[in-house]
Amino acid sequence: MENPESTNLRKYESKNPFKQLALDKFYQALAEMPFVAEAILDAGCGEGFGASRLQETFPDASITGIDFSFPALVHSAQIAPQREVGQADVTRLPFPEKQFDAVVSLDVLEHLPRPELAVAAYKLATRRYLLLSVPNEPIFRTVRMLEGNDILKWGDHPEHINHWNIFSFSAFLKKQGLRVIARQVPFPFVWSLVLCELDN
Repeated sequence: MENPESTNLRKYESKNPFKQLALDKFYQALAEMPFVAEAILDAGCGEGFGASRLQETFPDASITGIDFSFPALVHSAQIAPQREVGQADVTRLPFPEKQFDAVVSLDVLEHLPRPELAVAAYKLATRRYLLLSVPNEPIFRTVRMLEGNDILKWGDHPEHINHWNIFSFSAFLKKQGLRVIARQVPFPFVWSLVLCELDN
């Protein structure tokens, strides 16, 4: 099985113009989400590419990144050196309750055997917002198959345990006691991006 951080690294460093267009559209959609935050937790930050884009959207925000992979965090310190980073499991966050205005977790939940545990931890860490993304199925798998990846598995990524589309992912988040306030599937429709707030 491939390393999660290495597949993520290849995604962001790919020279494929289609992949770069998809990433640009994804972060454009993220920047248009209707929320503001001064303190953000980037949960499952990987190599720091997402945090770098987040800092562009929220230039005055304090962004803290955590990831379970130490090699990814080392790379992250080079990509987004202005952030605080630490090694932690997203299902057991080492922060006081309500420390952040928003928890952002991009392309993390599809990897977890029990994603509801991560969402529960995110709810404790945030005062209001959660911004979450996952691959939008089956389009994500279709694109991977067209690229020649895992054809015998119909393009299914070997590290993905959970498979959602924008509707089933929204339903999953509502089941966790969250209120969905905005959602997007930016072109070319390979990711679902959902903004939630605590349903207090």
